[in-house]
Amino acid sequence: MSFKVWEPPMRTEAAFGRIIPIAQGLTPQSCAMKEGITPAILSANTLPLRLFSGGASTMWDLDPALATPETLKSLVKTFIATGGQIYQGNTTSVEELENALAEPEKYPNLMVRVGGFSSRFVALQPDVQREIVQRHRHSH
Repeated sequence: MSFKVWEPPMRTEAAFGRIIPIAQGLTPQSCAMKEGITPAILSANTLPLRLFSGGASTMWDLDPALATPETLKSLVKTFIATGGQIYQGNTTSVEELENALAEPEKYPNLMVRVGGFSSRFVALQPDVQREIVQRHRHSH
C-alpha cells in the first residue's frame, strides 16, 4: 500500500513578480537570518506565540559542524526560555543532500524534516528536495 502526502508549493509570487521561497512556519526567511541562529531565535520568539493555537512551529537547519550536543543543548534551552514552542530542523550537510540527488539509490533511508513532517529525502518531489537543499544553514 502506498499513499501520497499533499505537498504545498514551496515558493510564492512576491511584489513585482519576483519568486521567493516560503518560510517554514514562523521561522524568519532565509535571507533575513544574517546574524546567526541565536538572534534569529530571539527575533522569532518576540511574536505573541501564546496566541497560536496548536503551537508555533519553527525550522532551524544547522550546518553539521555546528550541531554538537553542547550547541544543540544551548540552542534548545534558549529557544524554550524565550517562549519557543516547536523546534524542528535538519543537520544533514548540503553535500550529502546533493549526493542523494545524484545517486538516490545510495540514500534510501536519508530522513529530513520537511515542515510539519519527516520524510525520506529521495521520496520527495524534486521541488521540495531543491527547497531543502537551498535552505539557510546556520554555521555560527
